[in-house]
Amino acid sequence: MGSQTKDSQSSKPGATAAGARNIVEKIWDSHVVSQLDGHPAVFAIDLMLIHEVTSAQAFQTLDAKGLKAFDPRKLLATIDIASDQAKSLGNL
Repeated sequence: MGSQTKDSQSSKPGATAAGARNIVEKIWDSHVVSQLDGHPAVFAIDLMLIHEVTSAQAFQTLDAKGLKAFDPRKLLATIDIASDQAKSLGNL
C-alpha cells in the first residue's frame, strides 16, 4: 500500500478511510465554531427548542443574572400537551 495522507475528513473521529461521514458527523462539523484538544466544542446554534414547563425557570435565571437571550428569533417554544388534560376534558 502507498502512503496515506490525512485530509480534514478522514482525520475526524468516526470517518472512514475514504472520508465518508454519517449525517451526525456532517451536522457536528457544520456547527462547530471552535474546539481545542481535550476541551468541549463550541457550537453555533441555529434554533433552540424550549418547553413551557422548564423554560420559565431558565428565563428567570437569565433575568436574575442580568443576561438576555442572544437571538430571541431563534427560539421555538412548545406547550406541554399533557398538563392537566384530565381536569379540562369535562370543560370541552
